[in-house]
Amino acid sequence: MEHICLDKYLVQTQNNSPKEFGTNPVANIPLVGAVFEGLANAFNALNNIGADLPPAVREKAQKVVVSAIIVTQIATQAAAMATQAAAASASASSGSARRRT
Repeated sequence: MEHICLDKYLVQTQNNSPKEFGTNPVANIPLVGAVFEGLANAFNALNNIGADLPPAVREKAQKVVVSAIIVTQIATQAAAMATQAAAASASASSGSARRRT
């Protein structure tokens, strides 16, 4: 079964290869062609992440990644709120100290 997944990955990678850029006139411009080829390689690499995993493993990994993203977002929001509360508290206490004098 592993070989079937790897074979499908190999076929998908070959079908998505950036060799099509050779016929594109923009690709013949040295710097622009290199930029487009690099972007195409990066895009293909991102699209092929997990293509070699069996569907059950891929689904479990996807759930873990989504959970990690949600926890990270919650932690970021909590840190931002704590920072805002600390700044508000500091400005309020510095304002009340000025009134006493």
